[in-house]
Amino acid sequence: MKQILLLIAFIICTTSSSFTQGRTVDRGAEPGELYLTGLWYGIGSDPFYSVFQISVSRLTENGKKLSIQYNYDYFVDGYTEPGSVAQPVLILADATPGVVYSNYFYSKNNYSHTQLWLSFDYGKNWVFREENIGSKYYYSSNFQGLIYRARNVCESYDYGSTWTELHEQGHFFFSEAYFEKCEFVSLVGRGFYHTHDCFQNYTNITIDPEFVYGYTSSMGFPDVYRGGLPGEVYVSSGFPDRTFKASFSDDFGETFRHVYKYVDFDTLTDEAKPIFMSDREPGVFYTLRSYRVELSNPSQFYIKLYVEYYRDYGETLVATYCHHLTKEYVALCKPVNDLSFEQPNDSSVFLSWSKPETDLPVEGWQIFRNGNLLNSELISEMFYLDTNLEAGDYEYHVTAHYITGDNTGCVSDFSNSVTVTIEDIGTYDFQKFDGITIYPNPTTEVLSVVSYRLPVESVEIFDVFGRTLHSCTPFTSHSSPLTSDYASHSSFPIDISHLPADIYFVRVRTENGVTALRFVKQ
Repeated sequence: MKQILLLIAFIICTTSSSFTQGRTVDRGAEPGELYLTGLWYGIGSDPFYSVFQISVSRLTENGKKLSIQYNYDYFVDGYTEPGSVAQPVLILADATPGVVYSNYFYSKNNYSHTQLWLSFDYGKNWVFREENIGSKYYYSSNFQGLIYRARNVCESYDYGSTWTELHEQGHFFFSEAYFEKCEFVSLVGRGFYHTHDCFQNYTNITIDPEFVYGYTSSMGFPDVYRGGLPGEVYVSSGFPDRTFKASFSDDFGETFRHVYKYVDFDTLTDEAKPIFMSDREPGVFYTLRSYRVELSNPSQFYIKLYVEYYRDYGETLVATYCHHLTKEYVALCKPVNDLSFEQPNDSSVFLSWSKPETDLPVEGWQIFRNGNLLNSELISEMFYLDTNLEAGDYEYHVTAHYITGDNTGCVSDFSNSVTVTIEDIGTYDFQKFDGITIYPNPTTEVLSVVSYRLPVESVEIFDVFGRTLHSCTPFTSHSSPLTSDYASHSSFPIDISHLPADIYFVRVRTENGVTALRFVKQ
């Protein structure tokens, strides 16, 4: 029992057999999206951990962002009865955005059993689909809701709710669903197979041993993956010289060329063999490697995952992303999910958010505009004013940087972003508001707004969440706190004694537009 569980625990560090689509990584329905299942972290004493976590993770933006969608406590001694909850080990994604399947094998009453589970919300919640006696393998397709089941070939067009048997599969096993219905490619040894009718008929090409070696005890089975366009396929294989290679063909396996090579892999160390996966976008693929990081007091470990993102069919390594999946990653390293904005003037954006519900201390925040970091140093305030923007569309998101108990820290993903359109404002620019100022700052009871050039139409005070706390115009009733004198300048004293100590913004509207200034109430 323990040997079986340890094998499951380290499944993330091994590729799966090419005889099945039994993978721990699969491409999502959207370009740049991957799903990953496997070990996350564990607590206990080596070599047998008393408990470890198996998780379903979603990688987006070509591996840049990782969110753990679902996690499951797997106890080595006395594990949960199979079928009571989803126990994701193998993962496959539908062509429908957000839909993923989990294929799980276990033994009951001395017989092997297979379960299929389904999620409609990116792997967060799971519903049980079916259980079969024996080892049944499932294959997602390139069509929404269409999934296949072998050994007798069955198809379902309703996400596995009902099945229609097509024919007996015979001795062939699929590897990868291709572009058309019932079209598959498979790799058995060095034999590359292609079928248009679920292996009733097929073609077979023997691949040169330079590109595929075959099964090795240390590197596992070779595998095959579809590319982004018809005719494109990738193959990956380990070799006896401790190298791992991926190769590409654009003519259904007639010719190949190397696109990736990992050398000097050592199975005697904790060095992880790469896992390969192609993207839906032509020319894009990934390699993933995981490492176990040991901690003490108590004895525990977590997984460190590296994702290499390639474009141009291996010519360009765009980026390598590292994710430290510590124990606090899901429970405490939560993202900002209430980001909002206002436009205080024609060329500025005011962002605000609140701290997620977590006890983990926040070290600071970082703000991104169109994917570019705006503040190299972390800020402590939960708001940000972006000024002097030219006309165009701007997408913003915020990440939280947390301090964790093991002092490794963690950075949240972002769960929502805001998009702001700045209109073309012609020749007018922000500098024409140089004649507007406020004093004293900081202040305790009265804030004065002064305009040396332009008549002021209205003044508003709002907090860091964008809520308006005070609004008035210079020539309202006598109860207004504003007074004006345009002989040389306009001065508007505002009573703020009732406001709690905090940071606020004053928004001043003139005939030429609106500007915003920050002040501190002590």
